[in-house]
Amino acid sequence: MSKNRRFSAKIEGVISATSETVVRPNDFPDDNTTPDHRLIRTVLNISSPVDQTQLKQQILQSITQPEQELAQLRALVQQLP
Repeated sequence: MSKNRRFSAKIEGVISATSETVVRPNDFPDDNTTPDHRLIRTVLNISSPVDQTQLKQQILQSITQPEQELAQLRALVQQLP
């Protein structure tokens, strides 16, 4: 008799996953000399929830410097003949 085991958790945020089949040398052809099952490598990425207000502030701050540099470049261009 086998026991059914489950893991559950309440996770807030974004979860993304990637997976790939692990291919080994001489893994093919698919016949009686090789197993029917292949290893799969899976990577889960869990990011914590983001405070939207804080994120907005960070984005606005990162825009400020390029805007200032562009204003300086416009002023220099306007000084050209």
